[in-house]
Amino acid sequence: MKDKNFVRVIDDVISTSYQKYIQNELIRESNWKFVKNVANPYGESELKNGQYGLSKSIFDFELNTLDPSLYNLLIPSVFQAIDKVYGYPVCDYHNVGFLRMRSFLHTPIQNPEGKIINTAHIDDVKEHMVFLYYVNDSDGDTLLYDKFYPYDTDKVRPVEKNTTYQTLEDNGINIDYRITPKQGRMVIFNGKRYHSSTPPTNDVRCIINTNVVIGS
Repeated sequence: MKDKNFVRVIDDVISTSYQKYIQNELIRESNWKFVKNVANPYGESELKNGQYGLSKSIFDFELNTLDPSLYNLLIPSVFQAIDKVYGYPVCDYHNVGFLRMRSFLHTPIQNPEGKIINTAHIDDVKEHMVFLYYVNDSDGDTLLYDKFYPYDTDKVRPVEKNTTYQTLEDNGINIDYRITPKQGRMVIFNGKRYHSSTPPTNDVRCIINTNVVIGS
């Protein structure tokens, strides 16, 4: 995507029956990993403004990991979203690459006045687009900021065990977009835009995050 400011929110990106099937299969998935900070699924370092939660790696090109059943279940939803945004022939299989696909399950906490915000970060320094799918209705908005990587490298540091994943610790950043989780909704944006989640307070918050490289 040439426009770094590109942001698209698509409701009902897939059919209602497909939405419900994904929700049933994923939320009941037992092979979740507990992480101390949902903004840092790769390491155990303590980051500012972190919330614990559950993480599930579905596919990771660099780590050479794959969960075949979940990957096969979920990858058609990404291609449907790509087709809605880009259309043919960009959506052709040979023009699309996947860096990783992960799911996160956030448990509700007390968050008076929404003051708790998880660490601002990007998933990878490589050129890519984020396809963020909301598995269920919940609170806990996604925040997209006005800063892009690279930005003020003194405030950006790699998370341990993964030098491509970057976090941003800066109280001066501004929120450009606030997206509320809704079953079947997907937000697509430039992967170099810093973003973060906010903790849910009423119910679990489940999302699928796919980092996609779109060929020219």
